[in-house]
Parts: sequence; C-alpha cells; structure tokens
Amino acid sequence: MRRIFAMPFVLASAIVLAACAGESNEKAADPHPESIATSGARADEDNLGFPLPEEEEMIVDVRPDAYPAELTLVTWGSSACPTVPTSVSWAGSSTIVLAITSDYGDQACTADMVPWASIVELPPRKEGGEITEVRVEGKDVNFLVNGAEVNGDGDENGADEDGDQGDGDGDSDTDDNGDDKDD
Repeated sequence: MRRIFAMPFVLASAIVLAACAGESNEKAADPHPESIATSGARADEDNLGFPLPEEEEMIVDVRPDAYPAELTLVTWGSSACPTVPTSVSWAGSSTIVLAITSDYGDQACTADMVPWASIVELPPRKEGGEITEVRVEGKDVNFLVNGAEVNGDGDENGADEDGDQGDGDGDSDTDDNGDDKDD
C-alpha cells in the first residue's frame, strides 16, 4: 500500500526536477553574475554577421530596428572571464551609454585573448532619430548600425553631412571617376 502512495510523489518530484534542469540549460548568458546580456559567446564573423575589427578593439553593433531593439558588444580578453556589459542607457535620443566589467574577483581566469560577443536589449527611447554616438565607460567606441559602418553623424557607409564620402568640408574629395583627388 505504501508503494502506491509513494509512486505519485516520486513521479511529481522527477517532473519538477526535469523542468528546473531544462530552464537552467536553455539560458546562455554571459558568465559574469552582473551581466545584463541576454546571451554571450565567443565571437567570430560567422555568428556576428559583421567582420571583426583587425585590431583587438571593442566594437558595438546596434540593431535599432530589431524587436526588441538590441546591440552586440564585442570585447577582447580572457575566454574564461570575458568583459561583459553591466548597464545600458540612453543619454538623450542619439547616444547609447554602456558600463562594463571584467572583475571576477578571486576566480581563476585564462591568459588568452579572444573576442567575446554579448547581446543586450536596448531600453526604449523617448524620441527617434539617428544614433550618433556609443560610449563605453565614458569613452567613444566605434559602432555599426545593422552591421554597416557609420560615421560620427550616424550616417551609414561613412557619408558626411552633405552625403559625399569626403572629409566633412562639404566639397567632393573625388573626381568625376570616383577616384580620390589627392592621388
């Protein structure tokens, strides 16, 4: 008689444990407990959708048209203790501000240098407009919008205010064939 009553309890316990194990395995967020990333992984061009910088520099790819809007922060450092985002906010309608950390306390970290990509959901902004600046820990960083390069005015492909590929002085820096005038 006791076996009949014990069986439902054992079955219910197994179901609860399986559900808990499934939830913990599905989330692939950054390894740091303070990270706000929805996911994080070692970065390469195949999983990023844009080329990695030639130098080991931080870069941000903003996806304002995604739902929800998000960004990918690529940092370089230890594969065991990557630098990760801890906060994101808007400074006005065109500047994204990020805080990061690479402090893992007493945890042993590897001495390798690898790119790490953290995906962060952007908070809603009150006004639309172009994104003109991304600041990480108070410093301007290079950024992309939807995988395309932008200049400091938020224009894709490096076009300045008047739409040419010039130096921002308003005149064309190419001849009629599209070649640089300085060459």
